[in-house]
Amino acid sequence: MDWKDRLIKTYIMTCDFWEQGLSFMTERMSNNDYQELTDEEVITIFLNGILSSRKTMKDIYRHTVNHLSGWFPCLGSYESFVR
Repeated sequence: MDWKDRLIKTYIMTCDFWEQGLSFMTERMSNNDYQELTDEEVITIFLNGILSSRKTMKDIYRHTVNHLSGWFPCLGSYESFVR
């Protein structure tokens, strides 16, 4: 499986879990109203980073900005991503 297939499958799996009740079990740390990045996308970015052997939030963010910005055009700054 190449990285694109893995990213898509991770997103679909995240959306399925989100719809099955994950959204009710998680607490948002910010209101996220001003961003267009969805909670499902944030979880997908985080899981993809872990699957790509990234060890810190900063590494996950840098990898996403450098290699996946076309997939997540509303990513925003590192500070807003961490929040």
